[in-house]
Amino acid sequence: FNEFYLQYQPVVDMEFNWVMAETLVRWDSARLGRVMPDEFLPIAEKFGLLDVLGVWIFSNACLREKEWEKEGLSHMISVNYSVSQIESDSFVDSLCQVISKTKIDPEKICFEISGGGEIDDIQYVAQKFVALKAIGAQVAVDRFGDTLSSLRVLYDIPEDIVKISRMYISDLENFEKTSFLNDTIALCKEQKLKICMLGVENTEQIRRLKELKVDYMQGYYFSN
Repeated sequence: FNEFYLQYQPVVDMEFNWVMAETLVRWDSARLGRVMPDEFLPIAEKFGLLDVLGVWIFSNACLREKEWEKEGLSHMISVNYSVSQIESDSFVDSLCQVISKTKIDPEKICFEISGGGEIDDIQYVAQKFVALKAIGAQVAVDRFGDTLSSLRVLYDIPEDIVKISRMYISDLENFEKTSFLNDTIALCKEQKLKICMLGVENTEQIRRLKELKVDYMQGYYFSN
């Protein structure tokens, strides 16, 4: 993966404090130029490389977090995994091996389940996250309301954070979108879950999100 590199997008609280950095993988190919993740990740999965790539990403993210720690920064890192990666028999063991090797504090890690696929065996997936939470890590559901929209996800996956799909922030005056946000926020509060809004791009959106009482925000507004 010598042509791959990682970028980090901040997750901030409503006072703009940086609480987490989401790990994003990028590929600059000498032959193909810049290849986007939605192009190369399905190829990696097709050829059985996604699990290996996932370990590489997590290892390098842990090393970066250790560097931030030396610099006195206290935010967490998050790494996103597809349903197929999580369902792998080696998923938990491979992550624990990286944690042991890098000596990162598990409490500084958040594992995200990607919205890129539906979950066939939700109890099996939930067991994986129960094991990771047992060592101190946090769990997030990414892009809720996109494809991972079943209420079972909120009740059966032992998540700490729900990241709401960016499709619901583009028009916060739209009744259906605001209604969905209100209902989701109410459910999350009931479950004592933190809410992160994805795709934040301007101050008006931030103002509305404060009114909706979300906990965290993520998007290009904070990445510039």
